[in-house]
Amino acid sequence: MAEIREQYAAVVLLGHMNPLIFQPEWLRANNIIGESEAKAAVENGGDDVIHKEITQLSLAKKSILVEQGRFTVTALEEPLVSAKDFALGCFRLLPHTPISAMGLNFITVFRLSDHVKWHAMGDGLVPKAPWDALLAPPEGKQGVRVGGMRNLTIERSQRPDEHLGYIRVIVEGVEGSQPDTKFGVNDHYQFDPKSPKSAGDVMDLLEEQWEIARLRAKKITDSIMDWADGL
Repeated sequence: MAEIREQYAAVVLLGHMNPLIFQPEWLRANNIIGESEAKAAVENGGDDVIHKEITQLSLAKKSILVEQGRFTVTALEEPLVSAKDFALGCFRLLPHTPISAMGLNFITVFRLSDHVKWHAMGDGLVPKAPWDALLAPPEGKQGVRVGGMRNLTIERSQRPDEHLGYIRVIVEGVEGSQPDTKFGVNDHYQFDPKSPKSAGDVMDLLEEQWEIARLRAKKITDSIMDWADGL
């Protein structure tokens, strides 16, 4: 059986941000984080950055990166829904922030039982025959593996709902001694850049779509894991 090693999730918002707002004390005072997370942020202060152009915070089980054009909160472990809750907590207080796009990202790192299946998965996803000119083994060393798939991006450019955007899957081999694969699903919602949505409206969409996107990502991830496990 394929073994899940890590899972994390992120909410990404593109728009006009003010990084200086997102300070631990502001987050604590507005009940977005608790006392323990605020304390952890202070203790990790040497690694944090708070500036008009960028804020980077390490909180308990979450990381925050806010640039002038992008907001990202990543839940580094369960409960992954904390990424959604954090974004909601922030932008319910900043409802007029203009947002041009939202991404809901779900990442799983899984391990197959051995490298034979790991390579078979790469060969199945990216057949090697068209790449003989690059990947053919040296003369006299048939059967020697000289390379293969490093990463792969698959995109559904028309969403299965009424929203503009796409669903993008990225598969990437993890370097190291274990047959690990990083599998990410990006559920992307695009708004008119000439007439961006307000953060209040986007938060309504986030609440509506989070579970739908999570289950869609799980279905895609599980299907690939099951397929690879049966190779």
